[in-house]
Amino acid sequence: MTGSLSDLNPEQVLTREDKSIGLLCHVVVDRSVQARACGGLRMLADLSVEELKELARSMTLKYGFLGKPMGGAKAGIVVSRDLSGEKRKLFFRRFGELFASELKSGRYQTGTDMGTRPEDLLDVMAGAGIRFSAEEIQPAYRSGLYTAFGVGAAIEAAAAHRTVDLSKSTIVIEGFGSVGSQLARWMVRNKGAKVTGISTEKGALYRPSGLDVDSLIRLQKEHGDDCVTHYTDAQKLSPEELLTVRSDVLSACARPKTIHAGNVGKLQCKIVCGAANYPVTYEAEGVLFEKGVLSVPHFVASIGGVVGGNLESAGVGSRFIQHFLRRQISPFLRELFSVSEKKRVPMIFLAERYAMRRMERLGLLDDHSRLRQRVRRRLRHWMDRKRLPGIAARPLAGVYLDQRFGLDKGLLADIECV
Repeated sequence: MTGSLSDLNPEQVLTREDKSIGLLCHVVVDRSVQARACGGLRMLADLSVEELKELARSMTLKYGFLGKPMGGAKAGIVVSRDLSGEKRKLFFRRFGELFASELKSGRYQTGTDMGTRPEDLLDVMAGAGIRFSAEEIQPAYRSGLYTAFGVGAAIEAAAAHRTVDLSKSTIVIEGFGSVGSQLARWMVRNKGAKVTGISTEKGALYRPSGLDVDSLIRLQKEHGDDCVTHYTDAQKLSPEELLTVRSDVLSACARPKTIHAGNVGKLQCKIVCGAANYPVTYEAEGVLFEKGVLSVPHFVASIGGVVGGNLESAGVGSRFIQHFLRRQISPFLRELFSVSEKKRVPMIFLAERYAMRRMERLGLLDDHSRLRQRVRRRLRHWMDRKRLPGIAARPLAGVYLDQRFGLDKGLLADIECV
């Protein structure tokens, strides 16, 4: 089967720059639904338009998978993520000015991403001339927590399918950032797993008997990616070497395509499941499938950030969000595991087609459906802006959640494998 990246043809690729300050930035809209698309704004020195196209497609797949009427997009500022001070503020304000039309109309809706922080979004909105308060931005740690909840639910489902006892398991986490660090803590505290390896851009740590996750998180808060140089009780490896150590679960939470034809044969894990966008190339997916390694589709495992933000707006707490993600992800993955084995097709190809079909349906709403959508959108708007009191929001949360995130497992059986 061919993957969805083989037919990338985004609706919009917008490149704008301000040479006077050295600013180069892009917005890619993969698909829009009712003239709306959403995806985070990242800031990296080696960011390319091609990578943004793939990331925007990943957002389309997430929204299609969830059945949420929103298209996928992604934006980027091409500069080091370590940019600071007034120049950092200037870059984000200028980005807002350059893309003010798209931001004001909702054709592009932004959020935090790799290299960006909530306060950066306030500068973007100020530059675009949009009134925006700090309360409307989800803190990065909560977005990371909710994403980690989703990855954790996916790992639980995969472990049950492979009869891996998580309380006796080992996990290696590529990318010890806002998601990876919270996933590590969750796996240790809630599942009793041992985190035996982690990596950042500055290096990797490996200790077969398990790392002290709480100490690592403290060092991360103090030193960022350099936490790996300040932690002494572990073997130092390169991030590439870490991918090949023995573990039950390899959780890729860093950059795209870190697992590829050149290293997939060296992997020694039973499950691959993480929050990175497209961490495994299609060729490597085929190799993992033949080896019997469960590779959970990235856009299924990483939906927690999207879902958690919406549920939080509906007035529910983190415990409910964690339960809801498990309730949505686990049954779908069980069905996906079964269909994948029956059709002898890697899960990523089935899941992509499922998500794209749902996205197509969202673009074909009839007039009656559009009216219902407008009514529901107004209800969601009130919830998102917290204009409904909790006593009213909580009883309506069931309707709100079902409308946004209902899954269609039966659709998988109809997907043709070509």
